[in-house]
Order: sequence, then C-alpha cells, then structure tokens
Amino acid sequence: MDGYSEIEGTRNPKKPDIVLDSYRWVIVLIFAAFCGSNFFLFMQFTIIANVTKRYYNIDSFMTDATGLVFMGSYILFFIPVGHFIQQKNLKEIAVISSGLTAFGNFLKLFAVPPDRFYLIIISQAICGFAQVFMVSLPPKVASTWFGAEEVSIACAVGVMGCQIGLALGCVLSPYLVPDTLNMHEIAYGFSALFTIDNIVSITILILVVLFFKSKPDSPPSQSQMDRLDGDDEVGYLEAFKVFMKNKDYMMVLTTFGISYGVWNCLGIIVNEMFLHFFPGYGKNLGILILCGVVAGGVLGTVIFGYLLDKTHEFKGVANFVLVANFISWVCLIVAFQAKSLLGTSLLIPVMGFFSGSLVVIGFEYATEVTYPIPEYFSASLLNASIYIFAIVSVLVIECAFKAIGFLTGQIILAVLLLIASATSFLISSDYKRTDANLINTEITNYRSLMNDKLP
Repeated sequence: MDGYSEIEGTRNPKKPDIVLDSYRWVIVLIFAAFCGSNFFLFMQFTIIANVTKRYYNIDSFMTDATGLVFMGSYILFFIPVGHFIQQKNLKEIAVISSGLTAFGNFLKLFAVPPDRFYLIIISQAICGFAQVFMVSLPPKVASTWFGAEEVSIACAVGVMGCQIGLALGCVLSPYLVPDTLNMHEIAYGFSALFTIDNIVSITILILVVLFFKSKPDSPPSQSQMDRLDGDDEVGYLEAFKVFMKNKDYMMVLTTFGISYGVWNCLGIIVNEMFLHFFPGYGKNLGILILCGVVAGGVLGTVIFGYLLDKTHEFKGVANFVLVANFISWVCLIVAFQAKSLLGTSLLIPVMGFFSGSLVVIGFEYATEVTYPIPEYFSASLLNASIYIFAIVSVLVIECAFKAIGFLTGQIILAVLLLIASATSFLISSDYKRTDANLINTEITNYRSLMNDKLP
C-alpha cells in the first residue's frame, strides 16, 4: 500500500522524507555573519555624530542620512528586489548581498579626505541596497533549513547576527575615531575603520561563495514539504491583497512597525540626545549601546525565540515584551532628565533587551498569521513598516529636539511605544503555521499507522 493515501483513497506521488540536515547550523551561522557584516555599517557614523559633523563639516541631517539611507533604500527597492528574489535561490541572494556590501565598503577607502563625504553617502546607499536582499530572509532561511520546533530559535540566530554586527559597529567607531580637534588623528581613525570594514566584508563574501547552500536535500518540516507542490508561486500583488484583508497581520505591521521603528530611530538620534545630557561621555555611549544591542540582539532573541518554539504563545510573549519595552523607556526618560549617568547606564541595556528582541517576535508572529504565504512577503512588508516609522520618527524627533526640547521628543517616543503596546492586545491567537504543522504531522502519523497495519 506504499504510495496510497488511506484518507483520500487515491495514489499520491512519493515525497521525500522529513529530515533535519546537520549542515543547517553552518548555514545559519554563515547567514548571521553576512547579515552582521552589513549591519556593522548602519550606525557607524551616527554613533559618533559629533565627530562626523566636525570632520566632514556637515549638519545633523546629513549625519543622520548615513543611517536613514539604509531605511530609504529598503522602502524604495524591497518590492522589485522581492520579485528578483523569487527567481533566485538563497545562495545567489547571499552572494549578491555580500558582494554589494564589499563593493560599498571598497568605495570608503577613497572617502577619508574631509571633502569627500558624498562618497560616504554613496557607499552607505550601496550597502543599504545590499541590505534589501537579506534583511527579510531570517525567517525564510530558518524555515527552509530547520524543523518546526527549531524555526523560531533559528530565526533568532539570524537576527542575532544583525544585532551583533550593529553592536560591534557602535563600539568600534568611538574607539577608532577619536573625539578630538586634531583632524589628522580623526582621518587616521576613519582610515583604520574603513580598512576593517573591507577586511570583514571580503572575508564574509568568500565564506558565502565557498560554503553557503540554498536548501537541504530533504524538507525539514511538514509545512516545508507542503510547499514542494509549488505553493511559493505567488506574487507580491496577490500576497499584498491577502495581507490587506488580514486584520491580524495589519495589527502586526502597526505594533512591531512602531515599536521596532522607535528602536531604529533611537539608533540614529542617540548620540545627540546622550551628549546633551552627558557631554564628554561619547565612548561610554558606544559601550552602552553595545550592551543594549547584545542584551536584546543576542540574549533576548535567543530567550524569546526559545520560548516561542517551546510554547507557541506568540501573543503572550509579544504582549509582555512590548509592555516591558514601554515601561523601560519611561524609566529611561526619568534617568535622562535627572542626569543620572548610573541610572541611564543601567537602563539602556534593559531597554535593549526588550527592544532588540522585538524583531524576531515580529517576524515569527507575521509568519504565523499569514501562512501559507511565503515568509519573505510578510517579513519584507514588516521591515518596510519598521523603516517607514523609523524615518518619520527621526524627522519628527529631530525637529522636536531643536524647536521644543529633548523632554518633548522623549515623550513623543513614549506615546508611540504606548500605542504599540495597546495594539498588540488586538492581535488574535490564530497561529496558522503551527496548526498546519500539527495537523499535517497527525495526518502523516495516521497514514504511517494504517500502512503498518495493512498486509
């Protein structure tokens, strides 16, 4: 009776067995590394905004633009790049992304003279464009290579690579580029920084070319086996039409778009805000951001990714993290206004623990409420939502800082986080991917049992 369906009563073509390939851990680590090499560049100039402005003789907006260009590139290109990605496999995407990152960094070698800031913007734009190819892929890499009980933790590892790269960029820039009036010392610091950028990105490109693979020989889960029949053949237009009618997904876009958008906004404006309250402590800021990003991007994503895999309580975890994130920001406002360096130093990592964990929860929640639509579509639109909220927040908060004051800007961010916390309670607990894995596993077990009983 092998090949027959006892439930449907018809002959089915034989499908490959579900197998977990041990090489999956190599894949996710390489993916995390090449994501990190790109995010290393995201806050490289804004974390030392005061030095960047002084050396290149530019204003605050142009300094902010070194980070905003990453977000803008994604918003402009994620749909056409998404169409391109549909035609390519994971390795081709990884090679293109890491290759563009390496090329963008190469241009920076010629951007050390203070009259060549335009090259910085061009190189950041190229690296931002490279990010479009990979920033929505953690859930796709995780689901392609990992089993149903591992997919959230694997997605967390991919996100963790982004966060580690971001953290290293935040701490390395203040230590290599000194806060001094000596322009020759600053030039030497930027030269050393750009050299490290190139060494890292070229090394990652070589690793991707030599060792990265697109998919395992056998599907790792029942939901991936279902997609062998061609369920991925859906376009952006069709997917977005479905998304617009999906109340839960729209709430996910709003909730995580606002909350993680605020976290990205803080990455752009944090230097200006921190030095306003604690002048002369620029190096401390790099360490604090490192601690905050590692707390959330490493510890938080792993902890909450593990909880999602074991409990599948996406709504409960999201509610807890979002509320805790809002409370930690309110406490941080109090510490800033009291000019308590100790309190601020303790609270930045606490907020980072919750804020940095939001993206993996958002990715997984979005996949759950939109299954069986491929993960890339839900993740890419969520990223666009995050970046749109982040750009708007940066522009509004910068204006508030200059026109009204720092407290007003901080309160605006608190209101946004409160809105995000409130909307999270409106998302349902309809976990479509989890249900599909459970149902299909039960069907498979039933078929296997019936086949064993038949002569």
